Amino acid sequence: MVAGQAERWAAFRIPEEPPDVHLELIDPAAGRDAVPDGDYLFDRLDVRFAADVARARLRGWHNGSEGALDALFGLALQVSALARGALVVHAAAGVLDGQAWLMPGESGTGKSTAAREAGFDRVLADEMVVVRRATSGFVAWGTPFWSKGRTLPFDAGFAPLGVVARLRQADAVAARPMRQDDLAAYLIRSVVLYETSADARRRAFELACDVVEAVRGVELAFPKEGPWIRQACSSARS
Repeated sequence: MVAGQAERWAAFRIPEEPPDVHLELIDPAAGRDAVPDGDYLFDRLDVRFAADVARARLRGWHNGSEGALDALFGLALQVSALARGALVVHAAAGVLDGQAWLMPGESGTGKSTAAREAGFDRVLADEMVVVRRATSGFVAWGTPFWSKGRTLPFDAGFAPLGVVARLRQADAVAARPMRQDDLAAYLIRSVVLYETSADARRRAFELACDVVEAVRGVELAFPKEGPWIRQACSSARS
């Protein structure tokens, strides 16, 4: 593994439970041709990644750089998650009173600031979050994918998903309900999707729509400094 990565991944090791997905990392010195084609293949200059039909046996080669290794793990996470009824979302997520707030958005939206300053009880991640279907509704899971400059601890836990919020930077905090169709369109733009087949796109779209139907959607205006999340809750209820 690339130097400096051990601490990042340590919190996500669960040795007592056998994994249902196996990722084989090919030594960079072996070359990209050591990864044969699979049912799904992603191939670029610094990364080659293949997966079987069930997205359970994965093989990946990278050129030894930290960025390529990150891309490889991101690929493995996305293809295995979608096959198991889950989305990887470009988002931050915080937990308040046992419920997760998912805050999707592109870079520059303010995800990291919101995660750090809001005053959540826990922060699951500020860059990528897994949203998975549960017996009732959906749950949000933490990931090792954070923005640079992280000051909060990694969190490998999860929480029931209660709110999806579209962030808007402002001078004061305010929250107002969003229409489901507007929220669905916003959420789907933040879904991480390396697979480009029609079937993968359909499944991701349907999952995103199901998420929106299962939770509360708000447009959340927030200031740079907090804490302000409890005030946002009061504003959303009024």
